[in-house]
Amino acid sequence: MGVMCGMRRIALTAVSVTVLTLSGCVRSLNDDSAYVMLPESGWVYGDMITFNLTHIDSVSEGSLTIAVSHDSSYLYSNLWLEISSVEDDNHVVRDTVEFQMADSAGNWRGTGLTPEIELEMPVGCIRHVSGRPINVRHIMRCDTLRGMSKIGLFFRSDLTEDETQ
Repeated sequence: MGVMCGMRRIALTAVSVTVLTLSGCVRSLNDDSAYVMLPESGWVYGDMITFNLTHIDSVSEGSLTIAVSHDSSYLYSNLWLEISSVEDDNHVVRDTVEFQMADSAGNWRGTGLTPEIELEMPVGCIRHVSGRPINVRHIMRCDTLRGMSKIGLFFRSDLTEDETQ
């Protein structure tokens, strides 16, 4: 009887820990993300990458994060990107973002278990209209950027699922 009570207590504790852990992972219905694979031949200076993030709400406020993946053939310690979108009044809003890809000793920042390294960087808070394109292009001083494999864009709404209902 004592062994069964002990095992039941362990099982209930494990279930409680799991529920508490997962409750911290509340995701908003307005969250969205997308990745775009870059050509193996390189990312040409003029090539704009377009993301069409959608939300359940027509307009959402939240944080925007960019993720880039590269390999060791990437030649630079940083990456300059231009992010642009169109506001309600057809006014184009642009922002310039610098990724520090490597530290001062030349060690890559980011994570990865394969030869590919991924680095994320918060861009800031935005007001985004669902489905309205967000464009990203590199503005490095080279025609074709090599060593980059993909770029991602993540939108995280300030609202949780409970607040949207």
